[in-house]
Amino acid sequence: MIRRNRYYLLGLYMAGFFVGILYANFIGVNYIASTGIFHEFFLSQYINQDVIAAKYFLYLLKQRLGPVLLLSCAGMTKFRKIAAVCTLLWTGFAGGTLAVTAVIRMGVTGMLYYFAVILPHSIFYVFAYAILICYLAEAPENKWNLWKTVFVCLSLAAGILTEAYLNPYIVKWVMKIVG
Repeated sequence: MIRRNRYYLLGLYMAGFFVGILYANFIGVNYIASTGIFHEFFLSQYINQDVIAAKYFLYLLKQRLGPVLLLSCAGMTKFRKIAAVCTLLWTGFAGGTLAVTAVIRMGVTGMLYYFAVILPHSIFYVFAYAILICYLAEAPENKWNLWKTVFVCLSLAAGILTEAYLNPYIVKWVMKIVG
């Protein structure tokens, strides 16, 4: 039963991703063409700015812990499965929209920017959210324990650290190469 649920969870994420692709291509295309992180003005400003990693880390700490804490709180209610489904659909939608935005704004090179923007920190976030969402979807059969708490906390910490201290340099490096 648990393995089938995990494929179902992946399917929900992919459904959100697909809807994000459709949204970006048909409904949000005018908005995407005029704004966003892949807009030339934003990119020219970004490459010329120095990122103060310590301040960025504190900003990210607030931004990344908020949703995790909210999802964790939802896990203590009878709405935990709905919270898991909504999280998967929303993150899939956001990922699909972002990927299409990169391609619409910049063509094939936009995908290089897309991967530079989301890697490597997203790998750690995926691990943390996978544990949390699998628990929410499978509770009460699946029990929360200390190891899950440690793993989620360490994965989030690694994600925030790499996003603050490594990712700005990766993005700037890709920007210089693709130019």
